[in-house]
Amino acid sequence: MPLGYLTAKVQSAYPNNDPLVYQLSSRLYRDFSSLGLHRPARLFDPADKDYYLAADIAALSYHNFGTNNLDHVKYFRRRLLGYPGLVDASYNPHIQGLTHIWTTNTFFMGLYNRTNLSQLLSNPQLYAAWKDENLKAQLAHVNLVDFRAFLKKGKSGEYNAALLQQQGRSPILGCWELDPESTFAQFKSTYPKMNDREMKILNNYFVELADQMSLSFSDGFCYLEGRSFPVRALGVKASVERPNINADDFLPSIPPRNFTDFSRLITYGPWEKQSDGSYLTHFKWNKVESNVTIQLFPSRIMVSFESFRGEKYVFRRQKL
Repeated sequence: MPLGYLTAKVQSAYPNNDPLVYQLSSRLYRDFSSLGLHRPARLFDPADKDYYLAADIAALSYHNFGTNNLDHVKYFRRRLLGYPGLVDASYNPHIQGLTHIWTTNTFFMGLYNRTNLSQLLSNPQLYAAWKDENLKAQLAHVNLVDFRAFLKKGKSGEYNAALLQQQGRSPILGCWELDPESTFAQFKSTYPKMNDREMKILNNYFVELADQMSLSFSDGFCYLEGRSFPVRALGVKASVERPNINADDFLPSIPPRNFTDFSRLITYGPWEKQSDGSYLTHFKWNKVESNVTIQLFPSRIMVSFESFRGEKYVFRRQKL
């Protein structure tokens, strides 16, 4: 029954090419189910309930990654790795490698092409992840019932703000995405002497930057992910000559557009809550570093980079 449950749910693109034992197990499970015998058979089942929850999650992942719709795949990946209880595990190098969307990633391409289960399970990347004791410890704390519901609906019963407060945990937990409109508004307020052309260039830059950019919080760490992030303050000493500009003014200057095709982990660090209710972390990336202050609002967080003239980036709850 355990194997049949999994193989019946994870049907490959070419089921006739599956190993014979998988085909037989799947057929047996479907026959039992059609006769209403699968539930009584569970009484003699050696597998515990977590096995079936894990199988459901595996099947959801398999079918959503195998849609042949890359936009949907990226959307589902964000939901999968955006589960608040999975944040630390999501940024484990093995998980990042397995879920990296690229044609050279054999595990991802196996999911994308809906290859058979035996080939996926024999993948060296998956085997290495399975041997990672730290990853096992991180996954052991995941509430599989809530995780399955989150994958289906994008909402968590365990990580809602009211319950987190009851538990003495921060409502900041989970994934936030860059809000380009609100970030632009902050920069417009900081650099009010921009002209229309400069504002349009800056706004377009934030729209591009926001694509796949997120800031995720576990109980101890926060992770900045995206296709690029500035390595300096955008505001620089004004070099233009206009009636309203003087030598002490700053204007935004857009850095080179060194965007990668897909998101990657840019930096991470431990966070702590301050007495004033804000959060503090320290980020290092490329050859720069900065203290970072985060203010939590009902539906947004404001992230200030001390080394970047205090420039503020606004993130909103990830749309799932």
